[in-house]
Amino acid sequence: MNLKEYQDIKYRAFQQKLIVSHYPLVGVRIPILRKLAKSINYEEYVNNLKLNYYEDILLYGMILVKEKDESKRLELIEDYIKYIDCWSICDTFCSNLSFVKQDKDKYFAWILSYLKDNRVFYIRFGIVMLLKYYTEDKYLNEILKNIKNITNEDYYCKMAIAWLLCELAVTNKEVIDEFTKDMSLDVYKMYQRKVKDSFRI
Repeated sequence: MNLKEYQDIKYRAFQQKLIVSHYPLVGVRIPILRKLAKSINYEEYVNNLKLNYYEDILLYGMILVKEKDESKRLELIEDYIKYIDCWSICDTFCSNLSFVKQDKDKYFAWILSYLKDNRVFYIRFGIVMLLKYYTEDKYLNEILKNIKNITNEDYYCKMAIAWLLCELAVTNKEVIDEFTKDMSLDVYKMYQRKVKDSFRI
């Protein structure tokens, strides 16, 4: 597949200001990638997998969820995370994994396990999965307990934590406000900024 057929030069220039990735950017918009992902044959694509561009990584993340065997799908997800090198790939990929909504309790411990990893985008993957799919009160205490144990000081990790805390604060603001007092000053300030910008709090 030649992704350059779908290239938007102006969009690429815009992306290059926001995204820091070692993968070259072609400049293909997300809706076009999603449309391509729906039309591509899964087996044929995986058997001829080529991950040269930023958009190749995004597209693969949209396609691998077509794997019907659950254990194989989880293996592909775990393998995919090693390709994540920026916030955009991470957050877009998490949006593809809506299958977890079918049985949240089943996948909760698996997602929390990524918070115990010390690699930036492994942690961010776990955090973004939580903020997208696990903001109900029943998961709150376990999430906060695991966040407390994160020691990685990378910006993209701390910003994801602040984002998650802001999502949790929609229904538990007093609890989260108190919790953030024990977080690092950076996370505390990021959280306060997120809350200020939120239309739901």
